Order: sequence, then structure tokens, then C-alpha cells
Amino acid sequence: MADTSQEPQREPIFNVPGIVMILIGLMWAIHIAADIALDEYGLGNLRIWFAFIPDRIANGAQWPGGALPLLWTGFTHAFLHVDYMHLLVNTAWLMVFGTPVGRRYGAAGVLVVFLLGALAGAIVQAVALMFSVNQFAILLGASGGVSALTGAAMRFIFDP
Repeated sequence: MADTSQEPQREPIFNVPGIVMILIGLMWAIHIAADIALDEYGLGNLRIWFAFIPDRIANGAQWPGGALPLLWTGFTHAFLHVDYMHLLVNTAWLMVFGTPVGRRYGAAGVLVVFLLGALAGAIVQAVALMFSVNQFAILLGASGGVSALTGAAMRFIFDP
């Protein structure tokens, strides 16, 4: 029997941490499921309940659920995307910048940075709209979370 302990270890094809792949898989699963299962009315309801709508802050009574969805939509908007190109770009950047953060800080670090970045993006959007006249916006996408991971990776990516 040959001694295999001397054989060099093979690198995996994908070196992406599991938590990054879980986030990407979750985003794609939600988008594909919504695309297959929901009509325009259903997609609108999904966005009303899970996209971040800053108008709820000032006019919550005019929206289904009032201001209550503000408790979760600061996070859940990161898992909804406008179309496949939007999803593809966000998942590509998540893979690029989530990987070094995941390697350095682990799954919990990626989740904390991603979710707090999504929340920060929602807050910045709400504040920006406070200074706009007659502006309405619905925030969708993982850009805030991905931007936070980008910033986290930039803090150490060029360290030896």
C-alpha cells in the first residue's frame, strides 16, 4: 500500500468560505423563486414587505403594516434584487470581498459586517431622501453589505 501522506494537497476549485456561498445561494434562491412563483402583484407585495422603503418613516400609516416592517427591512432588502444583472454583480463582489473577510474573521464576522452594512446603507438612503424634495425610493440589493465587506477587506488586504 502506497504512503499517500507525502502527496501534495490539492487546492479546491473554489476557495470561497462557506458563509459567503450560503449568502450567495440564499440571494439566488430568493430571486429565482420569486421570478418563478410570483406575478407582478406578488412581486410588489414581496417588495412592500421586505424591501426598505424610507417613506414608511414619515408616512407609515399609508403602507401595509405601517412602520413595523422597518424592524426587518433594513436587513432583508439585501436579499432582494431588481433583476439578474443586479444580482450577478452583487454576488460577484460579495464573493471577491467576502472571501478575505471570511478567511480572517470567520462566518460570524462576515455576517455581522454584511448585515450592519446593509442596515447602514438603508439609514444613509433614508437620510439622503430627507434632503430631497418629492423623492420616493425603494431600496433593494446587497450593495450596502457588500460595500461594508469591501471596506473591511481593504483594512487588511495589502498587509503582509
